[in-house]
Amino acid sequence: MYLIFAALLGSLAGQCQTAFHPSAPHGQPRRPADTPLVDPKRSSVYMVFQKVGKCEPLLAGETGERVWLILKNNTRWSILVRTFGVPDEYGEAGLFYDVEASGSVPDGPLPHGYWWDLASLSDIGSGESLTFSVPRNHLDPGLAIKVNFQFDWEGYDDHIRHFSYFSYWDLPDALRDKQKEKKLRWPSFRGAVRLLPAVPQLDEPPEPPALVLSPTMPELPKILQPAPPKKN
Repeated sequence: MYLIFAALLGSLAGQCQTAFHPSAPHGQPRRPADTPLVDPKRSSVYMVFQKVGKCEPLLAGETGERVWLILKNNTRWSILVRTFGVPDEYGEAGLFYDVEASGSVPDGPLPHGYWWDLASLSDIGSGESLTFSVPRNHLDPGLAIKVNFQFDWEGYDDHIRHFSYFSYWDLPDALRDKQKEKKLRWPSFRGAVRLLPAVPQLDEPPEPPALVLSPTMPELPKILQPAPPKKN
């Protein structure tokens, strides 16, 4: 009996080693050996910081300072994101996203992200990226932006959602605001978890900009006018 159990255990261990990397550096997740990732050391879909700069606000309530980010598709499939058209200085496209609290309660109400009814579906191919910008105050201490995406092979199905996050804590240290960080409220873990109060959001979402169609969206068909009646 002992020999049979040992043989089964050895067989199972061999199968696990062929399906997964036998070891991973400390702090890194274990990945399948036949990973669907282009770079096995990075997340599937992620955002990285590019720069900060000044632009005219797109919507009311925004600051004149913006943060440029790069959304990277690190999978072997194309992904779809909702976008809208913007002038070139704002990035390759405007990207739809939500603003959420990130592990703490920020000082003041949450700003609205970019989200309205009229949008385009933009395709980001395997290993490709999309550059976009957000108002600087959308990444104030305690805030994060949440980008919704779907894989191309899923089709754009409202029942399926994937998300990628970029938070204030992902910004370079030089962009941190230590004074505002002191105003954050953190949960207490003494004995039991104390739930944080809900963060209020601005009452009215801002009006969308006049330019909302991205260049990737096909032109709408022209309405055919009836031919004028012939004169006798």
